[in-house]
Amino acid sequence: MKVVISGYYGFYNIGDEAILRSIVQRLRVEEPDVEIVVLSGDPRDTEARHGVTAIHRFDFLKIRRVLRGADGLISGGGSLMQDVTGWKSIPYYCAVIGLAKRYRVPVFAYAQGVGPIERSLGRRLLARTFRDVDAVSVRDHLSLALLREIGVTREIDVTADAVFGMNIDDFTLERGDYVAVSVRPWAEDSRYQNVLAEALDQIDADIVFVPMQGDTDYDASFAVRKQMTRTSERRVHIMDAESSIDERLQIIAGARSLIGMRLHALIFAAVLETPFVALSYDPKIDAFAGERVVGHVERRDWDADALLEALGVYGDDAIDVSTYREQAVATARDAVALFRK
Repeated sequence: MKVVISGYYGFYNIGDEAILRSIVQRLRVEEPDVEIVVLSGDPRDTEARHGVTAIHRFDFLKIRRVLRGADGLISGGGSLMQDVTGWKSIPYYCAVIGLAKRYRVPVFAYAQGVGPIERSLGRRLLARTFRDVDAVSVRDHLSLALLREIGVTREIDVTADAVFGMNIDDFTLERGDYVAVSVRPWAEDSRYQNVLAEALDQIDADIVFVPMQGDTDYDASFAVRKQMTRTSERRVHIMDAESSIDERLQIIAGARSLIGMRLHALIFAAVLETPFVALSYDPKIDAFAGERVVGHVERRDWDADALLEALGVYGDDAIDVSTYREQAVATARDAVALFRK
């Protein structure tokens, strides 16, 4: 079986790389001899990280060639179908799907996080594209609601993010005396950094920042650290921006709790049984973290005391991810079943 995977891969975003890792792991469990070709922004990096064949995501001559011989296309997972990071995302991913359908290759939309979609062009294009794919799964009910809103009436499966299916057997789940923190830059509003720094100063534990997207998150972490004033013996450390997925996973696995903005930092914590609270910047954070969301980074209705209070409530309470894991495993099984037909 030959499967092509289209997503936001090869851009050094640890969350997206973890999605790809999880999909590849599950496909190989379901179909040990599967040949996997990934469309990537950095094919060499993708091949080295994941042990797959990779081609450049904009080399459409090669994409056409590989799709002609493919048994299936996986579109996903993650937040591909949105236009807040750029209007070209939806047209690009829909174009890849359209090529696959032209060559009569089955398409499985895999644990997609859909939205926000602000432009009418993106809404129309996505609605038309998703009506024609062979199977659609989304990772939350907000994504389902948006697809219904734009006119997609077909059957849609609500499943879990692909990372919940990741193999974690190699990680030590012994807790250390530190709190992990995942932050990202957000527009021009830095108030959340001030408030977070104030809260971190009051936590009686070491602090370890875990950048999830290279230098951008490292810089945001540094900005928060710079505003901290703690003078105790407790240490504040920022992981290297080039740290591997495994290194970041192990830090989160060993933390007594995590404060996170990045969705996949929160999902890593959940999978690794690390308690967490969230700062939201996007509906996908609210959809996953629910009552563990302290506040939105652009709002003024939360402060350091609210964050510390939430950490007191949830800081010793990991969530049960067994249902999420079952759903993630089932998604891979469903994709392979579709491609075997």
